[in-house]
Amino acid sequence: MKQEKIVPQHKCTIHKGSAETCRTCFLSQKGYCLDFVKVLSKITKELNCKPFPSVQDKIDIRNEFVLQVLKSSHSFQARNGAQFKTWANKIYFNTRSDFFRNINYCYPHMT
Repeated sequence: MKQEKIVPQHKCTIHKGSAETCRTCFLSQKGYCLDFVKVLSKITKELNCKPFPSVQDKIDIRNEFVLQVLKSSHSFQARNGAQFKTWANKIYFNTRSDFFRNINYCYPHMT
């Protein structure tokens, strides 16, 4: 069975900080927009390679990740050389884990 892909186009990956709405975005104001776009693109590629049962699962994970980053971005501090990309990747890992834990999803190849 051929796996469906998610469309990698999220508004952040399309605009890359150049849209009118980007000017009011906290990530853009703090200079994290391009790092966020890189992480979002990487996540989309990873989700495209995973054999999740539906496209909706992939979209839900990606959208929840975006929400969590935007919701928590005010608390990110680059202390001791911490990088935004590392912080965002950790949020993705936790979001993906939470998604499958919350739906009692049994997927042996998650690691």
